Amino acid sequence: MAGVRAWTGPGALLLAVAIVAFLLAMSWGGDVYDWLSPELGALLLAAVAAVVLLTWQERRAADPMLPPRLFANRAYVMGVAASALAALDIFLCIFALPLHFQLVRGADASTSGLLVMPFLLATVAGNFIVAWLAPRVGRMRGILTGGYIAAALGLIVLALVTPAMPLAVVLAAMTLAGVGLGMTMVSTLISVQNVLERRDTGAGTGALLVLRSLGSAIGGALAGTLLTLEFRHALAASGVTQALDLGALRHGSEAFAQLSPSVRAVLAGGVESGFHLIFAAGAAAAVLALLIVRRMPDLELRGSVTEHAATLAMD
Repeated sequence: MAGVRAWTGPGALLLAVAIVAFLLAMSWGGDVYDWLSPELGALLLAAVAAVVLLTWQERRAADPMLPPRLFANRAYVMGVAASALAALDIFLCIFALPLHFQLVRGADASTSGLLVMPFLLATVAGNFIVAWLAPRVGRMRGILTGGYIAAALGLIVLALVTPAMPLAVVLAAMTLAGVGLGMTMVSTLISVQNVLERRDTGAGTGALLVLRSLGSAIGGALAGTLLTLEFRHALAASGVTQALDLGALRHGSEAFAQLSPSVRAVLAGGVESGFHLIFAAGAAAAVLALLIVRRMPDLELRGSVTEHAATLAMD
């Protein structure tokens, strides 16, 4: 019996089921299946059931894969939550920015990819900023605060952008958001590792990365859902009866260009308001993460944690 209790196979299987079911729901929701469809309900129910069974399994295991004591650590839980919100914002931007350039600014797919590069490079720059600051400051709460403030400000500006505003405003705002989000991704990793006991560093870091991936999935799904909802609202308000594949419109300007001019004119308002909602949601997530990190304990960093996490961020 002891051997069975120590075996991590059931826990790993339940974790895999929970993650796969959740990621499929986030990927298919609002596109392949409606959010209120039985298929999506079944996937989300499976994910919840797997999490409940995983919690029960880990509590009774002699050597749990995810020690329950991790989630009794308030500083760890808060760091993980803030990190997941940062991942949500990054993937929300990765989803929304190329579509913004295509559907609002009229760029083609290749040009929109180039225009997103400043955001991606800014997130990398944020990593380097933290790697330079952390050993010198010795504490992370101030760095985290600065990162989330920068992210929130950049996303607020993006939420207020109109097609009449210069492209430079969009590029500056998304660069500011990118630097801030890049800073927070590394800073939360360092903060989390700093509050863990050495025996829990591997499991705690692994759980953080898994929950980041779930936050990323939610970010992409949230952006796609908000854009589709605004498309539908614009169509309903205009009385257009033409059958449209709204899911295809989320994939770029080519599908948009195939519509009749009258339908494109109707959807233009939905496109613009959809992006306002997407970036406003991202700003709200950044503000929520800011509130979380302001309540985290501002502990002095262990030297080994700073060095290891900064090195990991560069890989």
